[in-house]
Amino acid sequence: MGEQAPETAKAQELRAKVGGERWQRLVAEARSRADIVTKAIEVHDNEGLTWVEAVRVTAPELHWSTFVHWRRRYWERSGPDWERLLDERVPPEPSKIPEDVRASARALRVAKPSINAEEAEEALKKLFGADFSISAASLRRIWADAGLPYVRPQGGAEPGETVEEYHGGGGLALVLAADIETGATERLATAVQAAGEEVAEAQTIVVKPAAETIDGGRDGAGRFTPLYNKTWYGARGEDGLDERLAPDAIKRNGRELRTLPTLGMRASTLRYRLLAMGLMPLLTARRGFAGLEGPAGAWLELLGGHAYMPSTLSKGLAELGLLGVNETIWGAHANTWVNVVQRWTADGSRWLQVVAYIDASQDPYWTHRFASSCKVSRNGRVMPGLTEAAITAGPGVPLLAATWAGTVSLKKELVKLITRLDEAVGDSEVGRLLVIDAEMGTKNLLATLSLNLERPFITVLKSKTLEAAKFEPRSEWQEYRTRDALRELDVYFEGGRDSDSDVPKEGFALRAVEMSRPGSRKPRSTVLVTNLAREELSTTEVADAYLSRWPHQEALFRNRRNGGGMNRSHGYGGEFIKYVALETKLERSRRRVDRAERALEQATQELTVLEQTTAPPADQGQPSPGNSTTKPAKKPAKKLVAAAKSQVRSKKQALDKAKRQLAQQETMPREIFARDPGRDNIMTCLKLNMLMLVEFVLKEYFGGPRMELRTFIELLVALPVTVRRTPTRIRYQIHPNPRRPDFNVRLRHACEVINQRRLRTDDRLLVYEVLEPPGKRQ
Repeated sequence: MGEQAPETAKAQELRAKVGGERWQRLVAEARSRADIVTKAIEVHDNEGLTWVEAVRVTAPELHWSTFVHWRRRYWERSGPDWERLLDERVPPEPSKIPEDVRASARALRVAKPSINAEEAEEALKKLFGADFSISAASLRRIWADAGLPYVRPQGGAEPGETVEEYHGGGGLALVLAADIETGATERLATAVQAAGEEVAEAQTIVVKPAAETIDGGRDGAGRFTPLYNKTWYGARGEDGLDERLAPDAIKRNGRELRTLPTLGMRASTLRYRLLAMGLMPLLTARRGFAGLEGPAGAWLELLGGHAYMPSTLSKGLAELGLLGVNETIWGAHANTWVNVVQRWTADGSRWLQVVAYIDASQDPYWTHRFASSCKVSRNGRVMPGLTEAAITAGPGVPLLAATWAGTVSLKKELVKLITRLDEAVGDSEVGRLLVIDAEMGTKNLLATLSLNLERPFITVLKSKTLEAAKFEPRSEWQEYRTRDALRELDVYFEGGRDSDSDVPKEGFALRAVEMSRPGSRKPRSTVLVTNLAREELSTTEVADAYLSRWPHQEALFRNRRNGGGMNRSHGYGGEFIKYVALETKLERSRRRVDRAERALEQATQELTVLEQTTAPPADQGQPSPGNSTTKPAKKPAKKLVAAAKSQVRSKKQALDKAKRQLAQQETMPREIFARDPGRDNIMTCLKLNMLMLVEFVLKEYFGGPRMELRTFIELLVALPVTVRRTPTRIRYQIHPNPRRPDFNVRLRHACEVINQRRLRTDDRLLVYEVLEPPGKRQ
């Protein structure tokens, strides 16, 4: 095929400047670009996809900004399609630098491999005169042609460069790259400030506490005086609490919200603070932020902000609580990570792209107050605690969570949580299929999801819900996995008797899948129930979807407690509320005492009757010696009397126990302390954001190795790092782990992946590298 002749003037000018071989290469590249652009336009126009989706279908490896540049040239220029997309860059003309200058430049680089262009130019001026000049690009070209690469010094700083050495924190630098690429914390900061400003604008009246208005409450340096604290203590109520321990919703009325520093700082500064609060569990396992006082707290400077002290972060969390942004911050979190879910599940099962796992957990906290409690399974007792319900999407990405003090009605709260999920994910399909933990799968909740919300779900029937169900087999057993078997069932629930029940009077039916393991030593069936038809989700897919909870959700819960800091709660405020359930308990105990008294009285009467009927007559003496016949009716009578006496004793013991329970409940307080979970909600979001950033590092940069969060902390966060900053770039030099040379290879590959993505922060390029390990001493 002959050479392609250009038509436009620009293309003809370019053809005149390049050779025949280069021209053929430029034409081939331009035709390839034109094919991509025309196909993307065709997909966008005919299939109704967005431009981003059209590019992803047409050329998945093409960067979005590159396509936008090609499309603009394709639309704005004239001529044939391929001529519009020609690469018009022309190689520079051969340099006319004298050979003695070239030789001197090469000699300088050989003598000092770390010399830069500015230093070399100064040295050449001293050699060839003050009027001599050479560009930095020319010097770099001379060194590149001679094969003399730049060698960065292991220690010391170059001109215009600041060097900081950290004895740990290498993993934080990797997490920073993930945060910049996803923009996760930046979106949280933007949402927090927007919601906080709305709350501040809505505030009309500020009633400051008495201690904030007295004269002499602070000294000349702004420190609190004894009078200040004395005023607070004097304002305490009968419950022993003052307004400093009140919920944030109450303390909000006594603060001028417009003056809070959180609303006045730059969004980038708030981003650094939120990121530091979320990364805190990677640096310390102590309660609250107190552990940041240690040497590891200095590693927070790696993020580009400040090494915040614990008091600063505690104050920042208090301000977030006053602004009441816990729901807003969760909405921004879900909106960010739902896009990552879609990317990570693009090649997975179809149900994995729409599934959302729902589970609840109870975490204890210790207090001397009579507080709202819940059943903490890992402690095996009922104690003051917090109940948390979490929604996790697809490949183990937490999207929403909510925390309550004590025990709550999960049926009512879950409906609200699902509504919030729909608002956060928008048009995304994530969360369209709910996989619910068996402990939460009550009959009322199943009826609400199936009949009222019409929301597809899968759960397991247990305890009372399983006992209330009626089954009818619909298919034969089929093999599943290696040793299990599945079959289809129809399950029916009878109508509800209570007026507040969501179960209709006529009852309702669902589809069930029974899973069993034939030949097991302890045969036991698991019944999975769903409202999806077999055409929508097959028998095996129902089992697969539910069993995927363990790698995608339960592993996340384990990670959260083993390094994620989710076993520690935040916030101390709360209020005493009326113990409504106590009146019901007292009435129930009084009825129990009445029943026990009546039972004891009846047992006593029965014993008296038996003793009277079995006693011998008064005129009956001893039997005569000649009459030795024994009457057999006396032995059964004695047994009846003994049994009646045993009944009297047991009834008396039951009465004593009922009286003790009543006396105990009568001495219980009439008010119960309800913990304010607002700050804990915010910290849960920040910690889970950190957890997802770590997961992003492992999946995107390391290629997806399975690694516990605790392993990430010990293997990567503890690595020393050297940070070199210039006006144009930030270079993170991570020191290798001498005990794991195999992992250092993967770490170098991860740094290369990050460098290819050209991440920037504050208009400076981020560069990551792993230093060579020091040589062994001979």
